[in-house]
Amino acid sequence: MLCAVLSQLRAAMEALRGRQVRTERALSEREEELVRAKEAAEKASEAKSRSSSPTCRTELRTPLNSLLILAQLLADNTGGNLTPKQVQFAQTIHDSGIDLLVLINDLLDLAKIESGAAATHAQHLGGEPRRPARRARARLPRAGAAEGPAVRHQSSSPACRHRCAPTRRG
Repeated sequence: MLCAVLSQLRAAMEALRGRQVRTERALSEREEELVRAKEAAEKASEAKSRSSSPTCRTELRTPLNSLLILAQLLADNTGGNLTPKQVQFAQTIHDSGIDLLVLINDLLDLAKIESGAAATHAQHLGGEPRRPARRARARLPRAGAAEGPAVRHQSSSPACRHRCAPTRRG
């Protein structure tokens, strides 16, 4: 009887050792997966930090600033050789470019904040958060074709969320 109990204990110990080896192996594999995931996250974070670098800001702003200058020169129409409609279109291009520049600056600032390169503090700035969407909505009907895109402005909170969706007129 004692031999049978000892035999059962040995079998149970062998089963436990096998389970321990499998568990240690699985734990080691999981640790390796976590290390790889951490390295991938660090690489992504580094790439994101590089995308908000001053060089990236310059690469985005320089061509846009050139477009803004040219559009403003056309809108000023100092030579008087543009039609009123052409001046209006040049002003629309300039206004849209300014809105785009503000958006680019905001996105790059958010990237800096997320990467920890910039600190934030709460402050009420006043102004109208819906201004760019309203301006775009006002400009599109006169600048677009008869069947071109239209903009719907939807707001579900005082913070104002904007969604622009293509729709068909008519």
